[in-house]
Amino acid sequence: MPEMPLKDDGGPAFPFNIDGNANATMFGMSIADYFAAAAIQGIMANSIPGSHHAPDEAVRLAWELADLMIEARARRNRGAASQ
Repeated sequence: MPEMPLKDDGGPAFPFNIDGNANATMFGMSIADYFAAAAIQGIMANSIPGSHHAPDEAVRLAWELADLMIEARARRNRGAASQ
């Protein structure tokens, strides 16, 4: 069976290079991870007291928002490249 392509995660959020060695670049979390972390913080911080999101629903929503942000970012970058 052919390998499924990986979903676009936006690339590394905070890449850095060690000692100027191009082969020693550290990537850390992806931009999608960063967006999902920010989204879940907002979801949980803005929940109405007494009506907390079920954890699995909050996680699903955070990743859905992260995916939408990645898609919007890609559209914006494509538009900027065509100018």
